[in-house]
Amino acid sequence: MDSYTKQELISLLLVEKKRSQEFEEKYVYEKSLRIKAENILSDLRKKHGELHQQVEREDENFVNKLINKIMKVKDDKEKLKKQLLIEEEYINENLVKQLQRLKLERQRLENEISVVKDSNDHIKKDNYLEIQDIDYDYFTNRSKVNEIMNDQSIDRESTVTDRSTLS
Repeated sequence: MDSYTKQELISLLLVEKKRSQEFEEKYVYEKSLRIKAENILSDLRKKHGELHQQVEREDENFVNKLINKIMKVKDDKEKLKKQLLIEEEYINENLVKQLQRLKLERQRLENEISVVKDSNDHIKKDNYLEIQDIDYDYFTNRSKVNEIMNDQSIDRESTVTDRSTLS
């Protein structure tokens, strides 16, 4: 019973409900048969008197058996009702347990999503800081290169000026 799906459980409930209805229909049918049998019995008494006393006893036995069957069906119906209530309670307990498991799984997934989100935010921040460092390094290096280039240009001019004075 542990591995039934919700649809299977619903199907089981419908089958049990149908059985209960069948038992009720049998009970009504057998009750109508009993009434018919009692009417037949009354007619036989009126029409046939002493000759049919033996038949009357047989009919009474038949009616008693029918009543016993009806009572048995009624008892079976009560047993089925009790069984259905037990099974319904069991199914409800399992559904509650499944719901609790699903809630826990949802919470776990939400926690995982939160962790991934935090990690993603941290990575974005690290990437931003790295880009800032690269930009700073680039501009710092560019500035040094420009300074060196300027120094070399000044050195060349001074060398050219020194040569011209020498000549």
